[in-house]
Amino acid sequence: LTNTYGPRQLIKHNRQGFIGWFIRLAVEGKEIQLYGDGSQLRDLTYVDDVVDAFLRAGATDTANGGIYNLGGPAPISLLELASLIVEIAGRGSVTLVPWPE
Repeated sequence: LTNTYGPRQLIKHNRQGFIGWFIRLAVEGKEIQLYGDGSQLRDLTYVDDVVDAFLRAGATDTANGGIYNLGGPAPISLLELASLIVEIAGRGSVTLVPWPE
């Protein structure tokens, strides 16, 4: 599984994924800090697609014992994602910070 997002996602803290945390920061009008230039790529998967994939795999014997990768159609940079979240929320900001030494 990649970075799964969707309804009922935990946004209280960042321990269970960064997407919900980014959303919370934006909605609260806070700053989303990204290390470096924000070009790090992530693959995202909507929770309904994850459930569908599990159900399909469980419905066929040919999937038994297989190893599968589940991801979205194309990766997105953290900068693009954070900027999109801020745009949709209508609040918050994105700041690039240097990598810690």
